[in-house]
Order: sequence, then structure tokens, then C-alpha cells
Amino acid sequence: MVDPTGWSYRHPNPAFAPIENWLCFCPSRVSCFVNGQAMHAQASEFYGGWITDKISGPFKGDPRTRHW
Repeated sequence: MVDPTGWSYRHPNPAFAPIENWLCFCPSRVSCFVNGQAMHAQASEFYGGWITDKISGPFKGDPRTRHW
């Protein structure tokens, strides 16, 4: 099995129609920059997102946050 870098929802159920055909990425596999600043991927593979140096955690997905 190959771990994806990105995916899309071609035919989502009606509740998720607004994100139909949007592209989604695994933050740990893609570099992201905002206004020239490198973003850092969240520690979790389940909760995907990028974090700036100006935001402090803890963040959902960090160690010991599974049962929040």
C-alpha cells in the first residue's frame, strides 16, 4: 500500500458537497510557506495542518492528546 501525498473528494455525500474536487494534502509530505515563512506540519498524521511559529500549542494530535 502506498501512503498518499494528497487526495480529493470527487463524489462526496451531500453534507460535504462544498469540498467536492478540492485538493487535500498530508502536511508532513508537502512543504508549505505563507508570506515566505515555512510552516511546520502537525505531529499527527490524522489531524493534518500546518502551524506557524507564532502559534503555541498543545495541538490536537500531539503526543498525549488522543482523548481530548
